[in-house]
Amino acid sequence: MKNILKFLILSIGFFTLSCTDDVADTERESINTDVAAVLQSPGDGFSMVLENENASDFATSFVWDYATYTGTSTVVNYAIEFDAAGTNFESPTVVANSTTKFKEFTVGELNQAALDAGFVPFTESSIDVRIKSTVGTTGVSTPQYSNYFTITLTPYPAWPN
Repeated sequence: MKNILKFLILSIGFFTLSCTDDVADTERESINTDVAAVLQSPGDGFSMVLENENASDFATSFVWDYATYTGTSTVVNYAIEFDAAGTNFESPTVVANSTTKFKEFTVGELNQAALDAGFVPFTESSIDVRIKSTVGTTGVSTPQYSNYFTITLTPYPAWPN
């Protein structure tokens, strides 16, 4: 009986101490979506046949206006997403990340992005492109999606000639 009484008192003491109010958790400011990024270029109708001989040449820049969030200021992360045209971004592929409002691609980088997104070499592919902006960590981020443009790329294979 003595041991049960000691265990009961110890348990009540432990539970009482573990239920203290954590001020740091209750005073966090939330971050809410405000204005999504706006993709500026390349615009609809951009078309390029990618060639291995030009792999190190400049291909294009993806440029967008910053997304805005209300609440505590923090770094906004941007991801350029590719998906097959007309699929409403059912299974987008992130082809590049940035914390600025642009990303430059060489021919080789753009080719690799198209291949990573599943587009077939030597085949003209219509690709929807958008910008996803997030703040926070994976799993608890607050995403916003930009407008999208449809571009046309013809990638070359990743294997040597």
